[in-house]
Amino acid sequence: MYWDPADFAVGAVRDAPVHLGDRVAVFGLGAIGLMVAQLARICGARWVVAVDPIERRRAAAQRHGADLALDPTAVDAGLEIKQRTDKIGADIVFETSGNYRAFEDAMRSTCYSGTLVSTAYYHGDQGLRLAGEWHRNRINVRSSRACSEPLPSPAGTSPASAANRWRYWSRTASRPTTSSTPSYPSRRPPTPIAKSTNTPSARSNSASTTYSKP
Repeated sequence: MYWDPADFAVGAVRDAPVHLGDRVAVFGLGAIGLMVAQLARICGARWVVAVDPIERRRAAAQRHGADLALDPTAVDAGLEIKQRTDKIGADIVFETSGNYRAFEDAMRSTCYSGTLVSTAYYHGDQGLRLAGEWHRNRINVRSSRACSEPLPSPAGTSPASAANRWRYWSRTASRPTTSSTPSYPSRRPPTPIAKSTNTPSARSNSASTTYSKP
């Protein structure tokens, strides 16, 4: 019963990715969010804060590695996280609830040039406000879905290039081989060396010739 949420949680932490010493915030503490909080700690996060309105979920997050659990209905979670990090914010923020308000709070809690990873599916139109921190802080937003194809390539390489390599090999692997000897494109014949024109007759014959620039 845990395979599906674990798949998405591992995919989100991989897509971020979480590094040693990162400050991490997790919004939404369902099965995926709780696993993300635990995986972030395993990956070396130095500080993990969990955000959810349900008390038993917050308690479970703290039992499994979260340093702090916030109730977004009681406090301004975005502001609280900024204040707890000397007005810097979290390096990596995960939004797993699918709630537009949680997505806004997640943006507000992300540090300058930080990363916001969303694993959620957002229903309807609730007027997402892209102002403030979104406009000023150059936030990197990533949509994560572990079982989407093509799978992302490892960090530091381009997913597009990985997909292109896969398409290339899938085409060439089934291509019939007609010869064991590789074929090469034919080479152009060498241009013959022009004869020397440094003779009296050649100079006189070429006097009326018009030359164009190469």
